[in-house]
Amino acid sequence: MSNSTFTPNKKQLLEKRKENLTTQYEAVFNQRENVLSEGDKIPLSHQLNQLETKIKEVEAQWLSLEIDEARGLERNQAYSQALAQWQKIQTLAPDNIQVSQAIQEIEEKIDLKNRAIDVLNRLNKHFKVLGATYVKISTRLRQMKKGIVDDETETLLNIIEQFLSQEVSAEDLVDFWSSLDQQAVKTNTDTPDYQALATRLQRGDIVIFLGRDLLSSLCEHTLSCEQIVADLADYVHYPDFNGDFPSICDYIDMNNQFGRQSLCDKLQTLVAPKTSHSTKLYQLLAQIEKPLLLISATYDTLLEETFKTHQKKFVVLSHHAEKKDTDILFLDYSDKTEIQQCSSETLSGTPLLEQGYSVIYKMLGCVDNSHSSFSSQALILSEKDYFTFTQYQDKLIPSYVEKKLRNRGFWLLGHHPKSWDRRLLIKTILSKRSHEEPALTVFQQANEFARLYLKNKQIENYPIDLKVFVENLQAQL
Repeated sequence: MSNSTFTPNKKQLLEKRKENLTTQYEAVFNQRENVLSEGDKIPLSHQLNQLETKIKEVEAQWLSLEIDEARGLERNQAYSQALAQWQKIQTLAPDNIQVSQAIQEIEEKIDLKNRAIDVLNRLNKHFKVLGATYVKISTRLRQMKKGIVDDETETLLNIIEQFLSQEVSAEDLVDFWSSLDQQAVKTNTDTPDYQALATRLQRGDIVIFLGRDLLSSLCEHTLSCEQIVADLADYVHYPDFNGDFPSICDYIDMNNQFGRQSLCDKLQTLVAPKTSHSTKLYQLLAQIEKPLLLISATYDTLLEETFKTHQKKFVVLSHHAEKKDTDILFLDYSDKTEIQQCSSETLSGTPLLEQGYSVIYKMLGCVDNSHSSFSSQALILSEKDYFTFTQYQDKLIPSYVEKKLRNRGFWLLGHHPKSWDRRLLIKTILSKRSHEEPALTVFQQANEFARLYLKNKQIENYPIDLKVFVENLQAQL
């Protein structure tokens, strides 16, 4: 039986967290009611305000998940289900203008779909007068019938309906459609050339930087970084924690009731995907015949396990635990039992890719204590670890990796630049790249800050869903 059967989904985790916070709120409220001194009530009132803020934050996260589900239904053209989902959200947030607008947009899409069905039925008897253009028009109408609508849909339906009501001649309709064909030849800059990208990937001409947000974007039962932070805070009984991932790791690391090893053990259970299946992206990479250079800012071993399943040779590069101020590295080969140690200088002359090994540079280490090169001290988790990393980054980033970055394209997948630690890692790797070609990322819902950040770093963003990107890339291989 799959582990996912027993794993609560994101909504259940939030529901549990809200329930715990509500219980705490009621307990503090009752305590305040039983206190006679106004001076004693003040700190309790302050605590109530903090808990109320926490509850609102959880409710906001819950609402965000509901909205993500509605957006997903929209992307799949399941408009009736999407409308029902948005209407459900409206009961939770009746005054939210964006929700009202989303419902209006969905209703318009459903109306356009129904109009397309009607127009297609009426157009059938006009195929002779329209000739070859009839095939193009009917094909487009069938797409609308399936729910594939865009900004042009209403205009196209209006023109066809005017033809059916004899307000527009068949000749004018054919001329209009020919002009659309000419415009369609133009390149859509928001759509990647999947064939070109797949060809470069097959040649081993791409370095991929895998981020901490990758698995939560691709695996339904994988926790996001924000949820991991919340779970770690619950684990150490810190309900009022309101910081980021490095901060909660710092707190646990410094707390003598828990400590470093306890942090790693708990984190290992949280970062592992709660599914027996690998992601399509990792499966895609495993099927590439050429050896690849991959930089990983993830803490799990799912990529390595996928490569082993597909018998793709690889070597994992990781930092030495007790020698962070030197350039000593661990080399863990998939087809060798012993771990090797070598300096960055020695590694630079080692023909790893040339010998058919894909290179996986574990930039932050790995929390899996069954991993043969595991050491809790080698991990970059807390603020203290990041400060050490910043201090010694010229020695820590292998010159082998730096050299290979110079002649290859660069993709960042699963990196959301919303926190300082993520931005630090992106900046560090980009500074070692020394390449005029812009890096590429896939980030569908980038806010204003993220868009400006990516532009400033000369990272070209395709605003599409990461799952769609992987599926379309796979189709070209």
